[in-house]
Amino acid sequence: MTVADAVSLGIQFGPFVIALLSLVVALVCTILRIFVNVWPTFTRLHHGLDIR
Repeated sequence: MTVADAVSLGIQFGPFVIALLSLVVALVCTILRIFVNVWPTFTRLHHGLDIR
């Protein structure tokens, strides 16, 4: 694989790879946000059940 092949492949797949990476980052951020929002209520419920 020559440098020209690599450059042409990069031009072809660059936008796709960038879009895929941004999609993965957005997905991870969404999951983390949901987890951060849900975790305190979940632990509170868990401790509430333990106390009773």
